[in-house]
Amino acid sequence: MSYLYSVVIPHRNSVELLKRALSSIPNRDDIQIIVVDDFSGVNERSQLSTISHLGLEIFYLDHNCGAGFARNVGLRNIKGEWSIFIDSDDFFAENAFEIFDKYHSLPIDYLHFCIGFYNSNDCSVDNNPNHIGNDVVKQFLRNPNKDNFRLYMLRNMNCWNKLVRTSFIKSDGKNIIKLNINADKIELTSSNQIGNSFEQIPVIKYEGTPLEISCSGKYLQDA
Repeated sequence: MSYLYSVVIPHRNSVELLKRALSSIPNRDDIQIIVVDDFSGVNERSQLSTISHLGLEIFYLDHNCGAGFARNVGLRNIKGEWSIFIDSDDFFAENAFEIFDKYHSLPIDYLHFCIGFYNSNDCSVDNNPNHIGNDVVKQFLRNPNKDNFRLYMLRNMNCWNKLVRTSFIKSDGKNIIKLNINADKIELTSSNQIGNSFEQIPVIKYEGTPLEISCSGKYLQDA
């Protein structure tokens, strides 16, 4: 079966947050959801096995390999035309996929979003956080010259702020990699340079402020 979108979610010992993420993804027959469990505990795996969602596929790793490795497992099993990589503690706004639907038919290789910060303590949102990825995107949108384009290329490698055409990301064996700073990146530097086209849009993806117990929640909405 083919899909329009494939959402890849690495997971480890965070079933309740994963449920929140899944509940934010609409039940549509054109959306594939790939959850890769990174060797969660027995109880967590037992809970995970009871989760159901249209288009959901769960893969279990036999030892802890890290989120980057898990995303690569997901990448190898993608069937959708477009790929979306999120974390298990992320979630989408109600209109996120309506936003995607506005752009998926454009002749582009990937779509880049800005991020904002969502605080689950008081449900407040900061639409203009101090984030380098946001800054270079907005700077390029304001003034798309060569220098700003170069900055955008160099500082635009996070995997969770893009909708990427699957044929593009798989075209030369690109992988999600894990760096020593514990941040998963997508190998788009060379991709940006060889890609036919890309587009940045004023869509906000919220990333939760780190809290004492749980980390974050991201969601998409119109800017």
